[in-house]
Amino acid sequence: MDLNTKGFIKKKVSFALKMIVLVICFIIYMFPFVMVVINSFKTKRDIIKEPLSLIGTNGASVANYVEAFTKMNFPRTFMNSLCVTGISVLLIIVVSSMCPDDSFHGYSFPGNHDSAGIYLWRAASSA
Repeated sequence: MDLNTKGFIKKKVSFALKMIVLVICFIIYMFPFVMVVINSFKTKRDIIKEPLSLIGTNGASVANYVEAFTKMNFPRTFMNSLCVTGISVLLIIVVSSMCPDDSFHGYSFPGNHDSAGIYLWRAASSA
C-alpha cells in the first residue's frame, strides 16, 4: 500500500469512529426525552411498575393529556403567551428601528451621513 491509500483508510476509520461516538452520545442524550413521551401515554401505576416498558398493562392512554389540558386552562395560558410574545416583538421592532444602520458606513454616496437622522425620524414618527 502506498502512503496515499493509508491516509485514505485512516480518514475513513477516523470518520467511522467519530460517527459511532456521536450516535452513542445522541442516543444517551435523547433517551430521557423519549422516555417522557412514552410514559406520558401510560397510567401512573404503569409508570411506577414498569417505567422502561413501551406500553403499560392498561395499554396506551391519553387521559394524562386530557387532565393536563383541563387543569392548566389552556386557552388562558395560550393568550398569555400570545400577549407576551406580541409585546416583546413590538418592543424589539421599536428599539431596533432607532438604531442607525452602519452597513453603509464604508461606502461613499450622497446622503450617507444622513442615515442616522432618517432612522431617528422614522422611529419617532412610528411611535
